[in-house]
Amino acid sequence: MTAGSDNIVSIIIPCYNAEQYIAEAIESALSQTYPNCEIIVIDDGSTDGSLAIVQKYGDRIRWKTGPNRGGCAARNLGLEMARGEWIQFLDADDKIAPRKIELQLAALKQESAGTVAVCPVWSFDHTGLLEFRWENHWCREMAGIDFIVEMWLHGHWLNPHAWLTPMALIRERGGWLECLAAGQDIEFFGRIAAGARKVVFTPDDDVVVYYRRPRSGNVSIDRSYRASKSQIEAWNAIQKLILAERTDQEAQRAVIRYLRMIAVGVSIHSEIIDEIDQHEKRLKVRDFNFTSCSIKREVLYGILGIKKTLKFRRLVRRLRGLNP
Repeated sequence: MTAGSDNIVSIIIPCYNAEQYIAEAIESALSQTYPNCEIIVIDDGSTDGSLAIVQKYGDRIRWKTGPNRGGCAARNLGLEMARGEWIQFLDADDKIAPRKIELQLAALKQESAGTVAVCPVWSFDHTGLLEFRWENHWCREMAGIDFIVEMWLHGHWLNPHAWLTPMALIRERGGWLECLAAGQDIEFFGRIAAGARKVVFTPDDDVVVYYRRPRSGNVSIDRSYRASKSQIEAWNAIQKLILAERTDQEAQRAVIRYLRMIAVGVSIHSEIIDEIDQHEKRLKVRDFNFTSCSIKREVLYGILGIKKTLKFRRLVRRLRGLNP
C-alpha cells in the first residue's frame, strides 16, 4: 500500500490511569493537518478519571474500555478496531506535532509497499522541552535490518509514536506480544523493521514527536524481575532476526552494544546477568566502543565482559558510598 491522500490513518492511543495527560495526547491527534485520520482510544481499565475525559470527546473519536490487560493488549484491540491503511501509535502521555502524519505520508508517496517512516523525538517533562533525540548519521533511507543495526550501534531505539507503519505490514508480521512486561516496543518495531522493505527518515523540522520522560511506576523504568526478563527476551528475539540476515562485524557489535545497555538496567537480578553472560559468550564479541559517552566502562566491557564489568561497577559504587 503506497501513501495517498485518500488513505485512512488510524491513531491508536492505549490509556491507563492517564487523566493528567490523555487530553493532551488526544488533542495532538485531533490537531493533525492530514484530514483522513481516525482516533481510537482504548481505556485499559483505568481507575482514575481517564475514561470520563475520553468520553467528553463524543463522536470525534472512537473508544472502548474493558478490564486492565496491559498496554500491548490495548494496542492489539485498537488494531482490531482500526479501519486505516496506516497505523500511528501514540501513548497517552505523549504528543505528536500537527504535520507529522501529513508530511510522513508525503515522503512515502513514491515508495513501494512495505516501507515505514520514522522521525525525530523530543523529550520533555513539566518544565518543557528537554532534549533532542536524533543524530545526523540516522538521517537517511536504509533497509529495515540496517536501520536496527544503526540504532543499536549507538544504544538507541525510537518511541512508538515516531513510526508510521502500513497496516499490511503489521498483519504480515503480527501484533504486539502481550506476554512481555517490558521491551515491547523493541520487539514489536524491531520485528516490523526487520520485515520492512525500507525505513525512511523524514527530515522536515515539522515532523517530530514529543516523549514525556517517565516517572516512577512507568513500564519503561520498571526494574522488576519479570520486566527485566522481558527486556532480555525482546532483545534476544530481534538479535536473532539481525544475525539471520547479517553476520558482519558491525551487526555483531550492534547486538552486543544494545545488550550492554539493557544489562545496566537489569543488573539487580543476578540470574538475568548470568543469562546475559551466556548470551555474550555465545556471541563471542569483544567490542571497544570509543564513541560512547562512558569510554572507561566500554573499555572494561571489551576487556572483562558484561558480567565482570557490572560486578566491578557495583564494587566501586559501594566504596564510594553510593547505591550499587
